[in-house]
Amino acid sequence: MENAAGVAWQETKNAAGVACHELRARPEECAAQFREQGLLRVNGVVGRATCERLREEVDAALLDARSVQGDAAPVECRWDVFLPLDESVLGALSETIAPLRPLLDQLFTPDATLCELSALVTDAGSPRQGLHFDTPIEPGAPLLVTCFVALQDVAEDMGGTIMLPRTATCAAHQQLAHVCEESMDDMLGPTATVGSLHALPIVRCAIKAGDVVCMDSRLLHCGGANKSAGQRRRLFYFTIHDGGGKPLPRGASYSMFPQYQSKLRLNQMDWWADFIDDSVRAADSLASTPPRQEIF
Repeated sequence: MENAAGVAWQETKNAAGVACHELRARPEECAAQFREQGLLRVNGVVGRATCERLREEVDAALLDARSVQGDAAPVECRWDVFLPLDESVLGALSETIAPLRPLLDQLFTPDATLCELSALVTDAGSPRQGLHFDTPIEPGAPLLVTCFVALQDVAEDMGGTIMLPRTATCAAHQQLAHVCEESMDDMLGPTATVGSLHALPIVRCAIKAGDVVCMDSRLLHCGGANKSAGQRRRLFYFTIHDGGGKPLPRGASYSMFPQYQSKLRLNQMDWWADFIDDSVRAADSLASTPPRQEIF
C-alpha cells in the first residue's frame, strides 16, 4: 500500500518477540537485535498469577494515592504510579529479571542499577500520547533500558504502546522536531508517512499478560489511545542503567520512590529485601508522592 507520495509504508501490528528459552540460547543475537531495533519483546516471562497479584496492588496504590489528593485530584485517564518495594513487587521484579539476565548481561556491566520502579495505568477514554523519547541522545550518557511488563492481555483497542524501531538516533530525534502533532494520527496509520521517518515500521504492543517489552529510553514511542469499553491497561515497569558514576541523561521522569534511587543494583538483588518498608513508611511514601499524570 502507498501514500500520496508513493512511499511504501509497513505496519507491524505486533512484533513476534522471542521466548525465554530462545533468549537463553542466543543472548548475543538477541542483544544485537535490541541494539539495532531499540526494543525486544520477550514472551511469557512472568506468570499470570503474579500478574494478577500485582495488578490488584497497582489498582490499590492508585486508589490510595488519589484519596490522599482528595478534591484536588484531577480527572484523568493515564497515571504513573510509584510502587513501594514490598514483597509482591520484589517477587515480580525477581520473576521478571531472572529470565532477562542473558540479555541484561550483554547490555550492562555488573554495576547496573534500577532508576525507575513504577506502573503505568491507562483507563478507557485516554487519548494517545504525543510521540516522544524518554531521554535525548547525549554523548557519554549511560544506556537506559525500560522493561514494560503487561499485567493483563492488551487488546488492540486498549491503547498498547506504539514504538518506532531504529529511532534511538540523532537523525530520528531531529526529524521529530519537524513533525506537527496534527499530522501524527496520519503518520501512525498504516499508509501515511512524515519526513525521513517514512521507512520505519510501527510496532503496536498488543501483548499478553506476562510478556515483557524491553525498550531503549531514546526510542520514539507513545502510549496509544484506550478506546476499549471500560478496560484498564496496566504496565509494571522498571528502568535499568549502567552504574559507574556517570550522570543520568536529562528528560526522563525517573519514576521511583526516592529512598530506592541509586540503591537497587542487579548484582545485589539478595539484599533488596532490606528495602521493604513497613506499612507506616510505605504509607508515608505514598502520601508524599501522588501519582503523576502522563501528559506528553
